Amino acid sequence: MEKTLRSATTRVAEVKLSYRNRIKPSQRPQVTCSADSYRILKESWDLSKLEFIEQFKVLLLNRANSVLGV
Repeated sequence: MEKTLRSATTRVAEVKLSYRNRIKPSQRPQVTCSADSYRILKESWDLSKLEFIEQFKVLLLNRANSVLGV
């Protein structure tokens, strides 16, 4: 039975994960200073849960410092 279980879990040939941004590149906010990143991150937090739940956020930027995601 162990041999059957192992072979069943290793039969995945390929897994593809894709992400499509719905915001046009020209409409993405750009980070030029720390105040910009503060404003963008603050918008993504649920302020009613800020004191009750520990959260960790990552701000994803491209080479032009345009926001790709939070």
